[in-house]
Amino acid sequence: MTASPQDKISELLIFLKAWWGRSGIFFGEGVNEKMKLQRLCYIHIPKTAGTAVTDVLQNIYPADKIFNATFMHEYTSVDPSVFHYYLLYKGHIHYSFAIETLPKDTQYITVLRDPVERVISLYFFIRNLPDDVLLDENLLEQQKAGIRLAKEKGIIEYLQASSLPGVMASTRNHQLKVLVDKKSFSQIRRNPEYVVDVAWSNIKNYFCYGIQEFLPFFIDELSTKLGSSKVTLRKVNQNTEKEQQIKLLQDSDLQHVKEVIEEYNQAEIMFYNRVKEEIVSRMQETEQIS
Repeated sequence: MTASPQDKISELLIFLKAWWGRSGIFFGEGVNEKMKLQRLCYIHIPKTAGTAVTDVLQNIYPADKIFNATFMHEYTSVDPSVFHYYLLYKGHIHYSFAIETLPKDTQYITVLRDPVERVISLYFFIRNLPDDVLLDENLLEQQKAGIRLAKEKGIIEYLQASSLPGVMASTRNHQLKVLVDKKSFSQIRRNPEYVVDVAWSNIKNYFCYGIQEFLPFFIDELSTKLGSSKVTLRKVNQNTEKEQQIKLLQDSDLQHVKEVIEEYNQAEIMFYNRVKEEIVSRMQETEQIS
């Protein structure tokens, strides 16, 4: 039986859809019909303006081209061949895992935050989570244990919880851990400068990277590289979070809290300062700051 012209058109559309997905090509509807969207992975480090960055990306990429997952175990639970269909991946995943798992033409972006500010913000974010979050089946038991600890203990006790690997991993050089491979990160105590150099070498290969302190600059760079003129940055009101932090810390020695965090994050602070210095230099070149 000879296929009708309509059937042939349908088959062609199916072929093109699959081919575009595998080659990382998609002409975004509603943004720019001639714009070729880059296959992109947003390495989302917790408490680094993730909501704002995600909003921007979701305004650029079609919903059916976004792989919606938050945690690394959600990525490992699917067949890697599935990823070829998508153009945007996002979540709390590590760079070394992503480059081994996602399509080879994937480019990477991330946002960093001052290590001390990030850890304090993370603690209060977890502390303020609704109690029913502990019923979430997507959370691992070690994640739930960390949530319980934040709700029951002060920030110093939380930071010093050596019996909970998950808490230690999320509060001690976590941004570095996300950006380097396990073998390199294992040298964090013996040779922190080496780990910083590896992270620096990796992030310099990213499609785009920034810091929360200068988030608008990152968004401008990202939108320019993606060829989009319709990217807007949603303002996130952080006043409530800051007020809660001040209230809960007033009975503690804030300086002591900062010193404890700094002690656990010396290598990450070194790395963050290097990245910040480089970004400030770029901003000065574009005359965005004096």
